[in-house]
Amino acid sequence: DADGAESIPTIKHVTGVSSDESTLKPIADFTIKDAKFYYGNKLEVVDNSYDPAGLEIKSRTWKIVKDGSIDVYEGENPVLDYNPETNKTIDSNKIGVGKYSISLKATNSKGTTSDEFIGNFEVTDDVTAPTVTATPDNDEKTNEAIDVKLKFTDTESGVLGYKYQITNS
Repeated sequence: DADGAESIPTIKHVTGVSSDESTLKPIADFTIKDAKFYYGNKLEVVDNSYDPAGLEIKSRTWKIVKDGSIDVYEGENPVLDYNPETNKTIDSNKIGVGKYSISLKATNSKGTTSDEFIGNFEVTDDVTAPTVTATPDNDEKTNEAIDVKLKFTDTESGVLGYKYQITNS
């Protein structure tokens, strides 16, 4: 625009030109927000599938493979949680740290199925320990009770919980 701002590009794939909508395949397409994320975080996928003839996408088939050979999942919705401690629907030996491919096929209301669209992502270990910052409201020695503000941070996977102990020392 006149201020130099650019729009976010959108890509639409066209597999052929035909006046007969029955010969057009739907287009399976998705985007992955972060193709590399930490073990405790979740995969974020946006499904951009469409039918060039304007027909409804009636079903989707997602397939996920780990490290090139471990079949993790095939179904109507993508798996978003790759933490074996929190995802109880998939065999814990099949998920966790690793490199994955995710594919999608879309089927329209006439039963025509798209070509397979494939993306890749990686789940990595969170190797940085969380930190805590304690800020007392009074820095002077006292026998009186004082307030202390605690701030827990983890720049990689976030803080899932915390424990602390109060002592008189």
